[in-house]
Amino acid sequence: MWYNIMNYGRYAVALVTYRRDTLVSSTLGQIATDNGFISISDAPILGAIIRAVSDALNEGYAELYDIAKNVDIGRASGGYLDRWGNLLGEPRTTVGYATDLSLTNTFISIVPSVHASQLTVDNGGILIPGGTVLSSADGTYNVVTIGDSQILPDRDRTFVKVIATDTSVTEIPAGVLSIVQLSFAQIPNVVANASKLYKLAAFNQLPITGGRGIADDELYRYILKESTQSVWLFNDARIRKLLDILQVRQVIIDEYRGGVVVYIETTEPSVSEQVAAIAKTHLSSEKPCGLSLTVSPVIYRYLRLWLTATFSTGDVSQLASLKSQFANAIGEQINARYAGEAIDLQEAVATAAGTINDLESYSIQNATVDGRTLLQYAVPQRLNQKLYLDPTFVTFA
Repeated sequence: MWYNIMNYGRYAVALVTYRRDTLVSSTLGQIATDNGFISISDAPILGAIIRAVSDALNEGYAELYDIAKNVDIGRASGGYLDRWGNLLGEPRTTVGYATDLSLTNTFISIVPSVHASQLTVDNGGILIPGGTVLSSADGTYNVVTIGDSQILPDRDRTFVKVIATDTSVTEIPAGVLSIVQLSFAQIPNVVANASKLYKLAAFNQLPITGGRGIADDELYRYILKESTQSVWLFNDARIRKLLDILQVRQVIIDEYRGGVVVYIETTEPSVSEQVAAIAKTHLSSEKPCGLSLTVSPVIYRYLRLWLTATFSTGDVSQLASLKSQFANAIGEQINARYAGEAIDLQEAVATAAGTINDLESYSIQNATVDGRTLLQYAVPQRLNQKLYLDPTFVTFA
């Protein structure tokens, strides 16, 4: 089985990903129907035979999926994760440094307190991604969250599992954690102006001491990924090394069963396809056999604005320059936002207007994205979408 995965890995993953369970049954049933057999629903014995064959095939697909999933530390679990640990000389033993897996001690909250749904464009929850760093005010103590957590729509906080970033730290005093190194501007579904009035804060009610039990999969996976930072292995940290490419601004990793999609945000849309191709070549040379890998540039969504503006100067020769400055300032505000980040156009234009000394008043008359008129100025974005404004696409009435 392993030999087949090594040689035919991408095909195995395709089967595992797209031909599981129902497709096997429906395909066998269709073969019977297309070849003139009686309808399956009218032939219970034939149906039972097809179900038996389907179950046998699905067991094979399940085995292929398990192997394909576990060839990468970042996605492995159970016994496969133990094999990785033994290979790296890092067996799953008792954790010795400050660790809190209780989900009753360390939490992240919204300050001042409001329900998460009040700060999201979809009235949903707020995701705190695994790997978020929590710190004491003086920076002496730092921990990182293990696994994703979510502040539910009707809550203002969520408890998190954490582990010290420094393995020499065996105890963190109660109440010292306060800083969350994650802003609302980095969370895609949070309204654009939330960071002006609200922030995320951390708190540990009790001391965080050395772990006393065997690490669970989430914690052990984190320990192994940290151990492989200097080892040439393929994991999220290795993918994020793409940030070393000069034109790469952001790397977005989107995992799914049997594979991973990597979206590349570049400093300029004009180089996005070229840089994504370079990144794909680089990652393809390192990825393990059996892992399906897709590398794509983010999807640029092109904004156009129509404005009216009044300036204090009456000198016609200066108006063109002032309008150009205003358009460039708006472009800087829009283009500075990362892919996946929600944007409030009114806020962005207002911030840009504050940099133009001779601007007396302005008004947004219309706005389109990819030719479609915006009905509201809060623009949510998917994780692989990037709003972009060419300053020449700002029209003054």
